[in-house]
Amino acid sequence: MVFARPISKRFAAFCCVILTACAPLAPASVPPQLSHTPGAYVAITEGHFNAGSFQFDYPSSWRLIKHGAASDEGMHLILKAPSGGEVSIRVVETESDVDGEFIRLAKGVLLLATVSAADDSASDLAAMSDRIIRSIRS
Repeated sequence: MVFARPISKRFAAFCCVILTACAPLAPASVPPQLSHTPGAYVAITEGHFNAGSFQFDYPSSWRLIKHGAASDEGMHLILKAPSGGEVSIRVVETESDVDGEFIRLAKGVLLLATVSAADDSASDLAAMSDRIIRSIRS
C-alpha cells in the first residue's frame, strides 16, 4: 500500500525522517569520575607540569609519576629518565637535614628536590636534572 501513494508524499516522509535523525542531541557533559577526582589540581602537557602553586619543565622523553591523590601540601612527583635515574620533587612543610635541594617559592610553597642515579644512567642525567630543578617556579 505504501507504493500506491504519490511519490511526493513518500519523498516528504523520507525527508522528515532524515531531518528528525539530524536533530541536535542533548549536549555532552563530563562524567562525574572525571570532574570530581580526588587530590590536587595538576595540568600535564608535553614537557610541562603545572600544579597551580608551582610549575616546571621536563624533557618529554622522561616519565612523570604523581604519587597518590594528595593535596598540594603532600604532593610527591618522580621524574624517571630513560637511562634509569630519577628526580624526586616533594612538597614539604619545613627544611630538614635530608640530603637534597630545598626550593622556597613565592607562594610560600617549600619543595625538596632530590636526584638519584641508576648504575647505568647516562652522563647527561646531572645536567638534565639540574635543568629541571632550575625550571621550577611559582
